[in-house]
Amino acid sequence: TMAWQTILERHGIVNMLHTVKKYFQHKNIALIYGGLHLLDERNDVSFETSNEMDEIVRQIEELAPMSKLITGHCTGRNALCRIRQSTQIEVENFFTGYEVVF
Repeated sequence: TMAWQTILERHGIVNMLHTVKKYFQHKNIALIYGGLHLLDERNDVSFETSNEMDEIVRQIEELAPMSKLITGHCTGRNALCRIRQSTQIEVENFFTGYEVVF
């Protein structure tokens, strides 16, 4: 079991999880910590569609089942709501002073 920290994840959380699983095939990802850069729509500018968000959540569930996701300000409310609907992903928001205890 391992924890994985994303750092300004601009290439997609799914791509990052695929890479982690490629190099650590026999490890389970228990914790994903960091911003996902899944932003909410703003002024007629959309980012991930509903279908794309559903696919992102499905792949997180597949690649990191029963994981905990701790994310911050760069993960939009829409993305958080969709991820929280998953029964396999526990979601928390981090903030200044947030502590993770193993």
